[in-house]
Amino acid sequence: MKYQVDGSDSGYVKHIAPSGWRITDFRIQERDVRYDTAYGNPRADDDSQEHVFVTFEMRRDTTVGFLKLIAGVYAALVIALLSFLMVPESPPVFAGRMTMLVGALFATVINMQVSNNVLGSPEEVSLVDKIHIDALLYEFGAALVTIVTRNYYNSGRVTLAKRIDLVSLLVFGLSFVLVNAVLIYLAHTTG
Repeated sequence: MKYQVDGSDSGYVKHIAPSGWRITDFRIQERDVRYDTAYGNPRADDDSQEHVFVTFEMRRDTTVGFLKLIAGVYAALVIALLSFLMVPESPPVFAGRMTMLVGALFATVINMQVSNNVLGSPEEVSLVDKIHIDALLYEFGAALVTIVTRNYYNSGRVTLAKRIDLVSLLVFGLSFVLVNAVLIYLAHTTG
């Protein structure tokens, strides 16, 4: 006798969702899963087994958890942007500026690992992952700009180097805000 799933009378306890989340969809499906083995049963006449799959889709009720997950990466990026205000004409200042950027990069990577531990590490790239990857790219870009402006300082083109740093600060800062706004908007509208 084959088991039949009764989807019409199936449900879930309404308070099963974790705090800050709500269930938006619930599905029950039955599927035959084929295996290459009979699992040691010599009387098995078929290599498939019946399975019942229960799927919940959940959505956050608040943005507090999201903000807590990305606050560290935003702080790290602000520190990386502030490094543009340091004039890297002397070796100690250049080293200090690069140290700030390495620290921001390190903080972003650690924050990304913590976020993955909280959210799980699925194969797909989440919004939180996209924000972290975006920040990493900006921090690498800031390091490249630092090297370029240091070369200009060393060759005596101080005005050009300061202009590059100021323009980079504005372009990096504004474009990061814009890219993040687009990522968050797309994630919100597509679910």
